[in-house]
Amino acid sequence: MKLSEWVPAMQSLIDGIQGEVDIPVPALDEFRGRLGEAVSSAQTRERFWKELEAFLDSQAFLREATARYLAKKATEALASSAALVERIRQVLPGSLRAREEATAQEITDASETETSPFTVVEVGDVIKAAERVLPGHAAPEGKSDPRWQAIIKIEDYIEEEPDAIWAFILRWGSNPDEDLRSAIATLLLEHLLGCHFDQFFPLVDQTARGDALFADTFLRCWKFGQAKEEKNAKRFDALREELRKTGSQT
Repeated sequence: MKLSEWVPAMQSLIDGIQGEVDIPVPALDEFRGRLGEAVSSAQTRERFWKELEAFLDSQAFLREATARYLAKKATEALASSAALVERIRQVLPGSLRAREEATAQEITDASETETSPFTVVEVGDVIKAAERVLPGHAAPEGKSDPRWQAIIKIEDYIEEEPDAIWAFILRWGSNPDEDLRSAIATLLLEHLLGCHFDQFFPLVDQTARGDALFADTFLRCWKFGQAKEEKNAKRFDALREELRKTGSQT
């Protein structure tokens, strides 16, 4: 699921199930309150979802409420796709009406995919989308930055697609644009090391020693996850200290 869709999807799920239950469920309020914290990384989102899923499966009335809510969402998706097909049918020229029946199912399938709150998006898709707006320029202060928004969506795939994301980090982590390097550091590199420290820290170390701009990108990172483990934290801090002493920071 795309990162930008995750919180609204989880919010809708929790609210929808609560709406199907006739009594207050304090635990659902607790899950709702944890959404802001859970979005911080792929690991926390996965843990949140597993805990919510286990809770919803823990009692019969919750399972029934979940089933009712999901059935309603499926019905809404089908109705939406049917309306889309009907609108297209109304504007089709007569010469194309014979072909319309053959493509109607494809249109319906596409519509259902668009309306589903659990849309599946491949890492290659979000990387290509980000590449279309990079390197770009930093947005004016107070305005939403399309570059940061595009990179945020890539973070969702760090746990399962680290090699593809490392290649993206290498490409843009040495860019002269300081704001872009900050985005790469805080949205991707520090979380990559948080999930896959042993695999990628040696590559980060090697690259930072030979590239002053990439060294600056690394120096913008904080320790998360695996990078905070004692032995890894020592390696992380030692590289930071060495890069600072050698004047690698731009």
